[in-house]
Amino acid sequence: MYYIKDIEHISKYKRKVYLDNGLVFPLTASEEAKLNIKSGMELSEEEYEEIYHKILIKAEKYLLGLLTDSDRTKQELYTKLKNAGYPKEISEKALSYVESYGYVDDENYARKYVDYHSRSSSQRVIRQKLMLKGINKEILDKVFSEAEIDERPQIERFLKQKYIDKGLDPKDPKIRDKAVRSLMGKGFSYSEIKDVMGLFWDS
Repeated sequence: MYYIKDIEHISKYKRKVYLDNGLVFPLTASEEAKLNIKSGMELSEEEYEEIYHKILIKAEKYLLGLLTDSDRTKQELYTKLKNAGYPKEISEKALSYVESYGYVDDENYARKYVDYHSRSSSQRVIRQKLMLKGINKEILDKVFSEAEIDERPQIERFLKQKYIDKGLDPKDPKIRDKAVRSLMGKGFSYSEIKDVMGLFWDS
């Protein structure tokens, strides 16, 4: 047997249910009414399994709705579930469900992200952003080793737009130092910057 320790009213329409076994899950006011549950109420094994199954399906549908809008990493989806109030156990099962159908693929996500952003961002910045999204080092190393990324056009474009088109003197040491600092701040390597300056700026 289980029993409901408490039903917290988060808002007019949102509830958070606490069970004696430590399970905590979100419900809407209408779902609470349909299940006809109350604080202090005892649940049979069958009633518990029914509620658990409904919450799991709800979590799975929530993930599918998120993935309809855009691709997301596994960590991003887990964070969404956590913020929505779903417990770890249900979150992991819901994630396994969408993964089993190929809806979540961190390697494919990283590959598409790198392909799109490599035209406007340095490899270092892209890697940092993907790490924040939960992509592990093994996947990142593989994706970047397979990608053909040439950062020189980005550096050339930056120098042209920010300095040459504005008529700034590329021979001025202060201008050059400022350009180098700006590009390094964007994640480009010093050696790559110097090479491009030598070929592009000094030509």
